[in-house]
Amino acid sequence: MAGGGDGVIAVRGNQLLLLDRISELATSFEGASRELDASVSRLVSSASEQSSASLESSGETFDQGRLLLAVISVASVLAATLASWLWVGNGLLSRLSRLSDRMRLMARGDLETPMPEVGPDEIGELAVALEVFRKQALEVQRLNLVEQLYGELRQANEELTRMQARLVANEKLAALGELVSGVAHEISNPLNFVKNFSEGSMELFDELSEILDGYRQVVSPEDAEAMDEVKDELADSLGRVQENGGRVLAIVDRMRGLGVVGGEPEPTDINNDLRVAVQAVCITFETEQDGIRIEPIFDLDESLGDVMLSAQDFGEAVKNIVANACYAMRMKKDSLDGEYEPSLLISSRRKNDQIEVKVRDNGPGIPEEVVGHIFDPFYSTREGALGAGLGLPIASDVARRAGGDLTVNTVHGEYAEFVMTFPA
Repeated sequence: MAGGGDGVIAVRGNQLLLLDRISELATSFEGASRELDASVSRLVSSASEQSSASLESSGETFDQGRLLLAVISVASVLAATLASWLWVGNGLLSRLSRLSDRMRLMARGDLETPMPEVGPDEIGELAVALEVFRKQALEVQRLNLVEQLYGELRQANEELTRMQARLVANEKLAALGELVSGVAHEISNPLNFVKNFSEGSMELFDELSEILDGYRQVVSPEDAEAMDEVKDELADSLGRVQENGGRVLAIVDRMRGLGVVGGEPEPTDINNDLRVAVQAVCITFETEQDGIRIEPIFDLDESLGDVMLSAQDFGEAVKNIVANACYAMRMKKDSLDGEYEPSLLISSRRKNDQIEVKVRDNGPGIPEEVVGHIFDPFYSTREGALGAGLGLPIASDVARRAGGDLTVNTVHGEYAEFVMTFPA
């Protein structure tokens, strides 16, 4: 039992010792824990203070960086703007402005000044292309100017040629007029004597024939036959003398109209005068020529109104042209044995600053070898007193004196169209 008690006490003692040790350890642990908590608290506090300082320092650094970045950005924008202004404004815009100004001058017609040199870049290539265009446009302008000058020169030359022809014709007609005025009286007097004596001789011959007819019964048949032959030959001779004397007198009378200035220009109703002249010729022609009727067709521009010209000269010219057309249609009708209907078309038109009067007939036309001579004085294809060859020359002279011209369009065998022009 004793041994067992000692063991319990020993265990108890050990247990107490252990409890004391545990208490000491707990006390030591508690102290260490408090010290550890204090150290940790100090460490946390120190770390917190350091972290706050670091964060504050970082915030200040960030604010400084942001401010610096903003300053750098503004400086960059200003630098870029300045660079753009210097490059674009002073470089591109100024060069483009010079090109634009030069192009405006080109548009106004200034092709002499060359394009400015603006550099070797794309704008420079544009300037080179514009310079090529300027040179080509200048060349085209020069060619157009040469063509225009050539056209004006050709027109002036044609007008000069027409004026020269008019002057030559007027000189010829004036010289002929002087000649006619000098000799017409001397020619007319002998011709009047010939005509009068031929008419008197015809009357005497008629009386002689009546007397000879009374002796026909007392002469032999041979003598009567011979007497009839002499009478016929003498009558024929006297008739020829009278006819040709009348023809010469008609020629002399018409020659007086060559180169002679007619009435003064005055406001003239050209359409009315045209109708009167044409109808007068057609009526006279129908009266003198049996078996033909010519009804003129008028196609007149009624808006022409009055025109400044000599009505007397104009009417004379129209009558000569229409008379010529009537005789041409009569010749064609005779050659076709009635299988032909005469047609005479009269028209008037205003063409730019000219008045055109056309007389067109469907007669035999004019052969090519004759066209060049129809306006020559005394040239005629008709025989007798009416073939004096003065109608068309007088009409041409009238047109030239009025500042115009007389031309002909014809196809042999189909038609002839005379065109008279004069200033409106």
